[in-house]
Amino acid sequence: MDHRSQKEVLELEADIESAFAQFEKDEFNDMLAGALAGEYFGYSTFAALAADSSEKPELHFWECARDIEGMMIRNLEPLLDSSGIPRPEKSMYVGIGERTAAIFAGEPHQDYCTWVGPRIDAALTGLLRLQALSEPGPARTACDELVAHELALMSAWAVLSNGFAAAAKPLAAHLNRGFI
Repeated sequence: MDHRSQKEVLELEADIESAFAQFEKDEFNDMLAGALAGEYFGYSTFAALAADSSEKPELHFWECARDIEGMMIRNLEPLLDSSGIPRPEKSMYVGIGERTAAIFAGEPHQDYCTWVGPRIDAALTGLLRLQALSEPGPARTACDELVAHELALMSAWAVLSNGFAAAAKPLAAHLNRGFI
């Protein structure tokens, strides 16, 4: 990345930190809303990276990553609604996701993968805290699924050095098993 790109990435990181700061309390409802915000962000980022991909293995990888996020959105939105938890402002997180993809577009997508890997690790840590706070029932099921889907993403990133085709396998397996 050139100097300008590094500046853009630093500004992006500050904006992401600011946007997600409201969800850093150890309160279940805030953390669950933050998880949904993360899914909005991930979905829009992965969708834009898929649109920027021209090679089939890479396109399949981004489509699987996007679809995993979409599966979580379809399950979290009704849970938040039925629990009376306000949804995060979708357009804000979609916008940040699209901006993330735009910053990394045109560069080898490995650059994005290197950048996002530690963020997936941090997300898993937060989701494990959320899971520990959940009570049995639909919320626990959703938390279990959030952790499982983040582990699938981590598995994909762990084998990414073997190529996009190899990295798509844990994502496709997760999608094929469906929601818990």
